[in-house]
Amino acid sequence: MVVVVAGVVTTWLLLRDSGPDGDRDAGIDPVEIPSAPPGNPVPWSHSAVTGAHVQVSYDGSACQKSNGAVATEHADRVVVTAYAQVEPGVCILTAVRYDVTVDLDEPLGDRPLYDGACLEQGRAAGTALDPACLRTPPA
Repeated sequence: MVVVVAGVVTTWLLLRDSGPDGDRDAGIDPVEIPSAPPGNPVPWSHSAVTGAHVQVSYDGSACQKSNGAVATEHADRVVVTAYAQVEPGVCILTAVRYDVTVDLDEPLGDRPLYDGACLEQGRAAGTALDPACLRTPPA
C-alpha cells in the first residue's frame, strides 16, 4: 500500500511542477493562454492529425482527470498543451491512456507540432524551443 501512495504522490508532484510563472525565454514568443483548463500541463507522446483536428495522447493513471488540451498557433509552429489534475481521494494506481482533441484555426500543414508541457519544462530550465519537444507526426 505504501508503494501505491508513493506512486500517486510522485505522479502528483510531477504533474504539479511546471516551473515558475513568468519564466519566459527571450527566444520564444510569450503567448498567454487565457482559456487554459484547470490542472497542470502533462507531456504527451502520440499525435494524429486530420486536417485542422489534432488528437494527442498521453499515459496517466486512473487517479487523474483529463481536462482537455489547448492549441496555440503561430505562423511557424503549433503548440498543443494537454491538462490533467489528480482526483482527490483514494484510488488504485492503474495506467490509463488519455486522448484529447483540439481544433486548429487552420490545418497543421507544414508547421511543426510541439508538446507545450515539454516546452514549459524547458522554459523553466532557460532553454528555447527544445527539439526534444517536437512531436510532428510522420507524414
